[in-house]
Amino acid sequence: TPLCNSDPLGELETIIKCFSLGLSRSGMVRYDGWCANGWDTHSQNNMQALHYEELFMVLNSLMDELNSTTGESGSSLLDEVTVMVFSDMGRHPRLNVSNGKDHWTFTSAMLMGAGIEGGQVIGAMNDNFQGEPVALNTGEVSESGTALTPEHIGATLLTLADIDPAEYLPNT
Repeated sequence: TPLCNSDPLGELETIIKCFSLGLSRSGMVRYDGWCANGWDTHSQNNMQALHYEELFMVLNSLMDELNSTTGESGSSLLDEVTVMVFSDMGRHPRLNVSNGKDHWTFTSAMLMGAGIEGGQVIGAMNDNFQGEPVALNTGEVSESGTALTPEHIGATLLTLADIDPAEYLPNT
């Protein structure tokens, strides 16, 4: 990956320090892609590869840092922190006439760290590139399942934090 002057790890260092001292239970970082060029590529879709390369480099560094930092409980922060990567919108699965990707109503989220069993994919898309319903107890695609919503992700995060989601999200 070509180098640029951006520092995507800078904000993460402050958040990790707050976690290790028990000052915060959550943090949010906005990542604007390689060299802060933005992910909104309605053209020049070739930039997406640079964005993803840097994003996964940053995530690998973050997980290494969490693993080597002691948390308030005395164990590794990796045992205490769940990381979620998501976007407010997806990108259309097909290229447009400008060799880019337009907005799409379906997106994905990635969770890793404390409480997450790795190597899983929850849900799928059908032949029309729309989200398939899933059985909430297994995460498997099921015709009789439920269409996933942001509330389901919120309920997952609350559960991981040992908070009953029914108090905050009664319809999940």
